[in-house]
Amino acid sequence: MSKPRIGQERIALAIASALVTMAVVPGCDRAQEDRAAAAAAKAVHDANRALKSAGDVAREGAREAGRALGDAGITTMIKTALLADKGVNGAGINVDTNGGKVTLTGNLPDQAQADRALEIARGVEGVKAVENRLTVGSGTAASRS
Repeated sequence: MSKPRIGQERIALAIASALVTMAVVPGCDRAQEDRAAAAAAKAVHDANRALKSAGDVAREGAREAGRALGDAGITTMIKTALLADKGVNGAGINVDTNGGKVTLTGNLPDQAQADRALEIARGVEGVKAVENRLTVGSGTAASRS
């Protein structure tokens, strides 16, 4: 659902309108001051609504960007974390993601590294499940924990 974009000009106009109407011209009677105050209050209210709407648009844009990254973003975050972790040979692990379901494949020297790789993958936001196809040492399947 696409919301209209709120321009900075509109927000600035609403704030400027509030400031102008608040500047009471000397010699105004009470009724004129009340009308100016009411107009200023409306302008401030409109500016606040515009700011809230702009915030809503920004949040929705961020959500859409996150959905667009989806599987590719998950794969990248996992692979980056694996490569950064000193306790696992991240270069030896292939990461595939489909619908938030991650598959890890590759051969690692020991079970501790396979366990750590699973822990890293499961800890990434957006991951729904992790399938362990890692092998340890001479090619035997890693524990399916």
